[in-house]
Amino acid sequence: MSETHIFLKYDGHSDALKKHRIEAKQLGETLIELADLIYDANTTLNGVDSFVDVQAQAGFIEGSFGLELIIDQGSVEGVIEVAKYLGLGVTAVAGNLLSILKNKGRKEPDLSTVVIDERSGTATIMLDDEQVPTTPEVIELLKSRMIRKRVANIVNKPLKDPGIDMFKVMDSADDQNEVISIDKITSEMFKEPPRVKSETVEELETVAAIEFLTSNKESGSSGWRMRYLGRDVSVKVQDEVFLNAIKKEDEPSIYGLKYSVDLFYRKTQSASGSRDNYIITKVRSRVRE
Repeated sequence: MSETHIFLKYDGHSDALKKHRIEAKQLGETLIELADLIYDANTTLNGVDSFVDVQAQAGFIEGSFGLELIIDQGSVEGVIEVAKYLGLGVTAVAGNLLSILKNKGRKEPDLSTVVIDERSGTATIMLDDEQVPTTPEVIELLKSRMIRKRVANIVNKPLKDPGIDMFKVMDSADDQNEVISIDKITSEMFKEPPRVKSETVEELETVAAIEFLTSNKESGSSGWRMRYLGRDVSVKVQDEVFLNAIKKEDEPSIYGLKYSVDLFYRKTQSASGSRDNYIITKVRSRVRE
């Protein structure tokens, strides 16, 4: 995959913006949030082991303050391009995250209304009693509270400054065409969603046959993925004996093999949707086939 260039613009009536300037603290916070948004979105869509690098340069548009971000996701085949699902650039898909948030109205999107067509790779969601087409990738981004927080800090927070009137995504550095524009009033649609109480609806402890797909040997229990019941899911591994054993240099590979494990499963339901959590409490043995 080649590098992706995205162009963001803060427009307004302040003298500082017209001279390509913005308050240093605000610039630093915005750059950090932009980079973290890309990193978080990449992890959500491509997994914890996927590569992404973000570089930035500022001040490309006359009469305002602009940022150019250069996103490099490496050359791995099949990697999902995060910018087009976030809505940051000319390659943005219809029903991208920014467009969904801009058009959602005052009510939070009801994730229980999502319908995903796996054959076509499309999805729909209800916004203000209207069925809106989108993609499964955008739905995953919409579910993430951290990603919603990052977007709020990039769009809603800067527009609270009296001198900043608009946030825009441009298609290039020449300031000719807007991909999306958001004014002060519309920026209220991008606020961080309110916290809602989660209700546990299901818990299960079982002995299961799983296959490890990715691991995080150095950091410990988090960052693992497994195949379970035909699905690839994230899982925590809390078996210290197993974790210590696989760090040994002479330990054989664990990938592509099935293991019998003690598995704890919790499903939680909230107003924003459901979430599945898997924890391996003990790795018992290899499953001989």
